[in-house]
Amino acid sequence: MIILLALMLGGAAMYLWVKELTGSVVAALAAALVFDFVPARLVELYGGHPAGIAFFLFPLACYFFDRAVRTGSWRMGLLGGITSFSLSVQYGYFFYYLLMFFLLYVPWRLVPKMIEINSKERGAEEYKNLAVAAGCYIVGIAGGIWWMLDFKKRFVSSTGFGGGRSMDEVSLFSPPLDAL
Repeated sequence: MIILLALMLGGAAMYLWVKELTGSVVAALAAALVFDFVPARLVELYGGHPAGIAFFLFPLACYFFDRAVRTGSWRMGLLGGITSFSLSVQYGYFFYYLLMFFLLYVPWRLVPKMIEINSKERGAEEYKNLAVAAGCYIVGIAGGIWWMLDFKKRFVSSTGFGGGRSMDEVSLFSPPLDAL
């Protein structure tokens, strides 16, 4: 049931993001289908990785970013920040990938928006709205970075989970090599 829910959420999140980017229902449906059945995504889900269900947060964070940029809505920025923070809590590697993706994606989306704003009379107000939306989003990103660097270092590493697993523990949850 959780796998089906994760697939539905992943498809819905990708649909929303691509629909926001292109305005095309056909492109959004195609992207949702492809995203739902990408082999790397399925390995996370079917392999028993609990974080596989969090994969939908990646396109959802991108959707909220694009909505915040387009509308200047602080609510969309806040939802994007919460989504990004949730991704860092659920599965840090996906959060790292989101940050690396945003290094190129954010300027690619913001530069045209700034050019558009500069060509309008009410540019100052739009810049203010965009700054507030970005601030809300950045708080969530900063919270995710804090979670990854400080909180986990202090609390998780001092528990039994912080030392890693022995090969005997790994073998309890993995098929033997000859079964592959």
